Order: sequence, then C-alpha cells, then structure tokens
Amino acid sequence: MSEAPDTHELARRIVVLEERMNTMQADLSATLERFRADMATRDASTSDRMATLSDRMATLSDRMATDRWWQTAILVGAMTAVVSIATAIIIYSLNT
Repeated sequence: MSEAPDTHELARRIVVLEERMNTMQADLSATLERFRADMATRDASTSDRMATLSDRMATLSDRMATDRWWQTAILVGAMTAVVSIATAIIIYSLNT
C-alpha cells in the first residue's frame, strides 16, 4: 500500500491552505489600506508645510526688498549731503 494521502485529507489540507491564504490576503489588504491612509496624511502635512514655507519666503522677500529700499535711500541721501557740502565749500572758497 502506498503512503499517499486520501482524497478527504487532501481536501482538508486545501481548505486549510485557502483559509491561510485568505487571512494573509486580508492582512495585506489592511496593511496596504493603513499605508495609503498614512501616505495621504503625510501628503496633506507636506502640502501644509510647503504652503507655510512659501508664505515665509514671500515675507522674507518683502523684508529684503524693504531693507534694500531703505539702504538705497540712505546711501543716496548721504551722497547728496556730501555733494551739497562740497559744492557749498567750493562756492564759498570762490567767493572769498
């Protein structure tokens, strides 16, 4: 007699394997769904961070532009004062 399992034993093993496969598939599906939810959360968080960073960059750019304007105004004012004083000295020295 051979050692081969009978038909009922094979059918039982197939049922057990199908149950394991279904359980593993359900676990993988749940894991995949959690992963998708985590990725959606991360994407939303990243979008919020990028929006905040964009706002900060715009504010920084505005501040830098304002600082440059004041620096330019001060420089032009100082140069005007120096030229005016030099002109006044030259005019005074020519008249005396």
